[in-house]
Amino acid sequence: MVDRLPPLRVAVVGVGHFGFYHCDKINSLPGASLAAVVDSDLQHAETVARRLQTSALVSLEKLKNIVDAAVVAVPSQLHHQVASKLLSMGIDVLVEKPLATTSDDALDLCQIAEGTGAMIQVGHLERFNPILDMAFDKIEKPRFIGMQRTGPFPGRGAEVDVVYELMIHDLDILARLTTAPVVKVWAMGWKVVTNTHDTVWARLEFADGLVAQLNASRVSAEQKRGFLVLDSNGVVEVDLAGRSMKTSSFVDGKQSTETIGPMDADPLLEQDRSFIRAAVNGRKPIVSGRTALAAVKLAESIVSVMEDLSE
Repeated sequence: MVDRLPPLRVAVVGVGHFGFYHCDKINSLPGASLAAVVDSDLQHAETVARRLQTSALVSLEKLKNIVDAAVVAVPSQLHHQVASKLLSMGIDVLVEKPLATTSDDALDLCQIAEGTGAMIQVGHLERFNPILDMAFDKIEKPRFIGMQRTGPFPGRGAEVDVVYELMIHDLDILARLTTAPVVKVWAMGWKVVTNTHDTVWARLEFADGLVAQLNASRVSAEQKRGFLVLDSNGVVEVDLAGRSMKTSSFVDGKQSTETIGPMDADPLLEQDRSFIRAAVNGRKPIVSGRTALAAVKLAESIVSVMEDLSE
């Protein structure tokens, strides 16, 4: 589907908390038209549709020939089931992170997209945080990275392990820092309020010498999103939530520091805008399925060795 004339006809599948935000952003983009909302709860879909002046559906099959693209914002364990149907119909898809909850399912989605010619983009929202690219410009040869992503219990997303719900963002960032294979994985987790791990600590060692330590928690009193990198030049400290960073470098034994930010941005709007542009112009998305597969593989490696300390 190349060189479509705007507006691009877009559906949002799953109009819960985050799906509604997608609807709002798509409605604000001049190159897109919110053609339908789809939800297993038709009454809720109709309520959202009336508010946004669009159509409500309960069946994915009815989207064929009436939309060009779709945003998949259903629970994570349904990503493969829903996205595979859309991609098989030739519909371009933006699927929320994680791409899937197993690497086999994630790979299958990539292969379906490649077979039908449909485009798949994955919602790793930090890619559209402007401070992240600035941080990568400062990082040359990372030796150690410490990553933290915590916050209060949101009351949703608990159907999957916190590794797939929150840590997956940091694993995507980590996959950008190194493509070297993992040589050692250690992890432990706790089930606090759900039947899946709500707090996880993990340590990954890579063949190129990089060591990464990660913490993700959805039962913390304080919201934190950021990371610290020790590299050949010094230290880079990134506050992803505040969209700011501090760097410390050393020349001839003297320390030089720099602070950048905070920066204004609407990452969700920019993500959805990039998806619309890629779909309209037939371009490769910023976060392709194959790119997101790397983060799923890292998540899988952590979950597979995790020691459960809940009892």
